[in-house]
Amino acid sequence: MTGVGTVAVLRALGLGDALTGVPALRGLRRAFPDHRLVLAAPPPWPRWLVEQGIVDDTVEQDGLTPTQWPGRPPDVAVNLHGRGPQSHEVLRGWHPAAVIAHACDAVGFDDGPPWCPTLHEVDRWCRLVEWAGGPCGREDLRLPGAGQPGAACAADGGAGG
Repeated sequence: MTGVGTVAVLRALGLGDALTGVPALRGLRRAFPDHRLVLAAPPPWPRWLVEQGIVDDTVEQDGLTPTQWPGRPPDVAVNLHGRGPQSHEVLRGWHPAAVIAHACDAVGFDDGPPWCPTLHEVDRWCRLVEWAGGPCGREDLRLPGAGQPGAACAADGGAGG
C-alpha cells in the first residue's frame, strides 16, 4: 500500500500530562517527517495540539480501554502513556507494524529501553523517542504564541514564561 504512513501515539491522560509529552511528540515528528502524527487521547483537549501544529490529528481514546484503530493499522505505535502492561496491550490491539515503548516483561516486549522511575516525565519520554531516533529535549516544551505572559522577559534574557 502506498501513501503517507501513520505514527499513532497513546497518551490517554489529561492536558497537564499531555503537555509533558510535547517534546517527545516533536521528536517523533523529526524521526518520522513523512508520516501523519496521530494522538490517541480523551477529548476535548487533543484538538488544541492539532491547532498548535504539534500533531496532525487525534482519535478518541478512553483511558486504557482496548480499542480498534480506525482504518488501516498504524505503521508505528508509540507508548507515551506508561510502562505497561495495560498501555502495551492497547498498542498491540491496534496491530501496528512496529512499536516504540519501554521494555515490559509482563507482555514479553523487550525491544525498548528500560523504564527509569527517577527521571522527570519530560525527560523519560524524550529518552524513549531519542532511543527510537527522534532527537528532542526539554527545550521542545515551549509552545507558540505571541503576547504570552513573560514573553518580554524571555526576549530580553529574563526567566520568561
